[in-house]
Amino acid sequence: MGFDKRLDAWLCKQLFSTADTGPVEKIVVRHLSVGNSGQEIESIDCPANINEETIRTLKEDITQLIEGDADGLPGDVQSYMVQVWRKDKPRGRITIRIMGELADSNGYDSEPANKTGHLAQLMRHNEVIIMNMVKGQSQVQYAMGRMIERLIGQNESMEQHRLDNLELTEALLTNKHERELDLLAEERKDKNSAELISSVKLLGPALVNRLSKNKDGESLLPESDTPNELAVKALLDSLTDEQKTSFLGTLGPTQKVALMELFRSVQKH
Repeated sequence: MGFDKRLDAWLCKQLFSTADTGPVEKIVVRHLSVGNSGQEIESIDCPANINEETIRTLKEDITQLIEGDADGLPGDVQSYMVQVWRKDKPRGRITIRIMGELADSNGYDSEPANKTGHLAQLMRHNEVIIMNMVKGQSQVQYAMGRMIERLIGQNESMEQHRLDNLELTEALLTNKHERELDLLAEERKDKNSAELISSVKLLGPALVNRLSKNKDGESLLPESDTPNELAVKALLDSLTDEQKTSFLGTLGPTQKVALMELFRSVQKH
């Protein structure tokens, strides 16, 4: 122990001193703790004849008392006080601190049946619980980290697919609009062609008759009244001015021109 030299020097000083209070009568070993002045472990009577052998024996006895008491208090720093008594009064003291030694791991001396042992047992259980909690938390964090990395990768892939789909959708919409414009142009072209053909059919005969007339106003083309023409003439003649006006209001410009030309031709005949 590290206190051997200190204890040896202190014993020599106390036992060989010639104090006025007389020789040392006994040596008392006390265990110090918080809240009390020290619990006496044992007292050792000091022989009248003091020599080196006596000092060595006393030192060994004191060391055994301190170490034996500290063995029951594992893991803590224990404090002890050694007193010399002269004339029934303590006349000198020394304080010694020692670490309690842990007992063999196969036994139960490290957790004696007292408050200290109970505390050591609870601390050991708490340590195991905390270690398991930390281990479990580490495993959960590792699993969550892997999951987050996988989800981040999936999100990035899905975002890229979304952007690709948007580009494809825009391209398809553009093509659709172009096709619709082409269809509208074709429909407009067909409609214009149909209107032109209809106008030619309606105005063609009148135009031909006008162009084919001579200076006297007579048509160069032979004309003859067919039964259909006579029926049309009779129908037109039967219409009143109000009916004609109402009927003309429903026709387009080209249709009006064709109808007026028909009126003229019928009236001439």
